[in-house]
Amino acid sequence: ARGLLRQRQERVGRITAGPELGDSLPDHVARSLAGAYDAINGGFGQEPKFPNGPILQYLVYLARTTGEDFYRSMLVKSLDNMSSGPLYDAEEGGFFRNTGNADWTDPQREKLLEDNVILAQVYLDACSILDREDYRQVASQTIDYIMASLFDKAIPGFRGSQGAHSDYFDLPASSRMEQNRPAVDPSCYCNGNAQAVSLLLDAAWRLGRPELTATALAVLDKLDSAAQAGQLSHVYDGSAVDDGLSFLLDWAALLTALVDAHGCTGKEQYLDRAKAAVTEILDRFYDETGGGFFDIES
Repeated sequence: ARGLLRQRQERVGRITAGPELGDSLPDHVARSLAGAYDAINGGFGQEPKFPNGPILQYLVYLARTTGEDFYRSMLVKSLDNMSSGPLYDAEEGGFFRNTGNADWTDPQREKLLEDNVILAQVYLDACSILDREDYRQVASQTIDYIMASLFDKAIPGFRGSQGAHSDYFDLPASSRMEQNRPAVDPSCYCNGNAQAVSLLLDAAWRLGRPELTATALAVLDKLDSAAQAGQLSHVYDGSAVDDGLSFLLDWAALLTALVDAHGCTGKEQYLDRAKAAVTEILDRFYDETGGGFFDIES
């Protein structure tokens, strides 16, 4: 993380401001999305093929707000082909990182927390707007995977990934029990954990699983305690005092999680902490000269 920070700091001085954002940007992004769409296999781009969760989130938004059948068809084909093929682990839940082929075959058998959090949310949202019970099941099983394989109660937090191990993932569930599970990343990542908090708070009521709320709030309290102590770190593992090296994406995800926690619980403490997070974001990342926000501290 420190090396990444140094590289970005070196680039900051060479970056000039781009054109101002305009009202046409969402439409421009939508056209770009349509241009990259794979009409044969669903998804976007060619091999190696990635799920591109944030793009799917925007596609869900377009399908919901425009009412266009075009966007709904794009969404359905993408989600159907992703969850019915080798990209998705039907035995334990969760999506692999990417596939070697455009038709969602030949998966790279590594599972990332951030990908699975976003994709679980995508399927949960798509279930609501398309009335697809199978999408609800995919979302629920993906959350089951996250809880069973990536959650570390001792921290509490979610590990960043589970390593590739093709032999293990090729086996049926009954045979996997006799094998060593693929290793998980020893580290947790702040933005991914904060996003997981938001997912679990939403899923707790939409899936009728209130136990997810307790886990979400425990992880959130860990992150927010670090923020209050000036030690919010992009990477942490709970074994030592963290160095407080964090990025805009960490604080933005934490802010969102705090707002979501206030909406879920009604407790003012989360709203107060969200306001404090806004102050930190402005102090640390806002560019008072050019406007906008740096992704590292200015």
